[in-house]
Amino acid sequence: MTAPAAAPPSPTHTGPARARRPAWVWAAAVLIVVAALAIRIAYVDATPGMKLVDDGRDYDGHAAAVAQTGRFSDTLAYGRATAFRPPAFPYLLGAVYKVSGVAYANVDRRVVVARRLQVVIGTVLVAMIGLLAAQIWGAGVALVAMGLAAVYVPLVTMSGTVMAEPLFDVLMLGSLSAVIAHRRSAHRFRWARLSGLLVGLAGLAALLGGVVVILRRRDYRELRSQYRQPDLTDRRDQG
Repeated sequence: MTAPAAAPPSPTHTGPARARRPAWVWAAAVLIVVAALAIRIAYVDATPGMKLVDDGRDYDGHAAAVAQTGRFSDTLAYGRATAFRPPAFPYLLGAVYKVSGVAYANVDRRVVVARRLQVVIGTVLVAMIGLLAAQIWGAGVALVAMGLAAVYVPLVTMSGTVMAEPLFDVLMLGSLSAVIAHRRSAHRFRWARLSGLLVGLAGLAALLGGVVVILRRRDYRELRSQYRQPDLTDRRDQG
């Protein structure tokens, strides 16, 4: 007499639950980013006619000169070297002016385009805050951080100004995110190069970026010393 066949194991719901969670997290993150974009657009639309002063006036003037001639304006230097203003934001803004067809337009039309660019950069900043939080603390904290960043008044109002700091923040957070990925990934060399590229661009985006480059210099020295070890070829093959 043969023994009865063992009953098949009862199905568990852990698989579907795990499959649903990433989709839910991604959907929530996308909704927060869309909400952040809508909030910033609403703020810009509710505050028309912004007049440029100080830094904003210089950035707009240099960007217009870049769009027209490909170089910084000499008349805005005020006797200083034109490098007084870091080049990343003026050249990005100048490219947007040229593509938008407002390179030779009056200041009021250029300001509208510049503020739209800042809305996009500010929204990307919200996403970068969420990415960095997810890498360090997980998805739950990332969603909370993104939600706070989406409605945080200083970040919203900064998205409606003409200044280089939002671009610098995006590049700085991107560099930090690449560093974290470098420490966890098998392809460490490519993440190290990406981090170096982003921190270099951050140094070109704002005066504070030079301080970041100096502070990160020791980290890159340690990283280079690792790749000078005998297993350098193996590590590069992994990257």
